[in-house]
Amino acid sequence: MLAVEIDSGDTDTRVLRIGSEGDGEFEWGFTLVEQPIWLSAHRPLDPEQGDVDTLALTFDSGELEVGDYTATLMIFGVPLVRDSPKEIPIMLTVFASQAP
Repeated sequence: MLAVEIDSGDTDTRVLRIGSEGDGEFEWGFTLVEQPIWLSAHRPLDPEQGDVDTLALTFDSGELEVGDYTATLMIFGVPLVRDSPKEIPIMLTVFASQAP
C-alpha cells in the first residue's frame, strides 16, 4: 500500500520504480482503476534503459474535503513486470490546512 498525507489544497508527487524480471528493455503500462480526480500518473517522456523505469504519481487535494480517499493502481508488463499484473492500493489522507 502507498499511503500519502497532505494538507487541504496542496499537491504532492511520489515516484515509483517499476522493475522487470530479466535483462534488457521491457514494455509496461498502468491504469488507475477508479480514475479518481485527486490522482494522476505520468511516465517520463524519455524512459530509462534497462530493467527499472519510473512512474510519477501526483496527488491533488484542491477539490477534496478533509478525510481519507482510496484508489488502486494496476501495473502490467511485457515480458514481465515483477509480479505482473500488480495491484497497488493507494490511500490519500487530507488534513485541514494549517494557517501560518
